[in-house]
Amino acid sequence: MDGEQRDRRAWSLAVVVTVQSVLVAACLAVTLHVYWGVQQRQDLNSTENNEIYIRFEVVSAVRANQTLEFGDYTGNNVSLSNNSKSKIYIGCTGPYILHMYVCCTSNDVKGANGTLVLLLVGGGGTPLSSFSLQQNVCRGLHSTVYLKAKEEASLYFSSPDNLKIKNVTLGLSYLLGRKCIH
Repeated sequence: MDGEQRDRRAWSLAVVVTVQSVLVAACLAVTLHVYWGVQQRQDLNSTENNEIYIRFEVVSAVRANQTLEFGDYTGNNVSLSNNSKSKIYIGCTGPYILHMYVCCTSNDVKGANGTLVLLLVGGGGTPLSSFSLQQNVCRGLHSTVYLKAKEEASLYFSSPDNLKIKNVTLGLSYLLGRKCIH
């Protein structure tokens, strides 16, 4: 009888361990299901969809003393103005980070320099931010600028030494979060 009782206890223990393992696996499956559901909702509401920004594609071969024109762009609540590739339309009032990567060259004058200025269109072309550029230099530039909703800005390049921009990328990112407050 002792052996039979031991077999029943072993079998009962095996059933308890099996049930416990099934419950742990079920809890793990439910946890993973809930986690993936939350992740998918966060992906739909990611900053890429809600962030207020503009990112311009590379502009090439810009000569001195002209307003830059941009090609394709991706953005949300900031865009190119209608019928103009040189004016940036602002959808939200607030501070922005202006970030650029610029490469310059000149074959004419050694030590050539120039200036790249973000201007407010209308209102006399008020300068919002200005950057000094030098010959044969590629560098990242950034600045904080304050822009109001429905304003337009443009990027003007000047150089007394015939400096040329080989290429430039430009971005504006809103600093007050994902929602347009003003």
